[in-house]
Amino acid sequence: MEFILKILEKTKDFYLVKIGSFTKRQTQFLKDKGLNNRVKIFQAIDIDSLVELYNAADILIMPSLAEGFGFPILEAMTCGCPVICSDTEVFHELYEDAVVFIDPSKIDEAIDKINMVLNDLRFRSELLKKAFVRSRQFSWQKCAKETYKVYEDVFYKA
Repeated sequence: MEFILKILEKTKDFYLVKIGSFTKRQTQFLKDKGLNNRVKIFQAIDIDSLVELYNAADILIMPSLAEGFGFPILEAMTCGCPVICSDTEVFHELYEDAVVFIDPSKIDEAIDKINMVLNDLRFRSELLKKAFVRSRQFSWQKCAKETYKVYEDVFYKA
């Protein structure tokens, strides 16, 4: 989250929607930098509201370094919200070219890529097409079947 807050600090026209609370340190950073008026916080929301937020968002930024599947990425892609996420092996494997990858230690690079997604309409359109196609490859039914197969393989090989 600190990475996103530093992006917010270095830009003038970006706004942040945060679901959940900030740490005391993050809250102090926002106050010290005068950024509170560019942040909207939702402590908890229902699924319908979450879908509305994804649909209204210009970008989801997920600079996570310790992520498993990254459900928010898939949720955003399904709702037509472009995604910028960490350049990690798991995200490459899962989301391929349907997202924009960043190094979560390079703030200026991230800002450039955010601006590219926001301002290059052709690129944005192609990214969203890829995201819709890629997001359709995931489902809870497929997850359940594949998980069951793993359990079955382990059971019968034991």
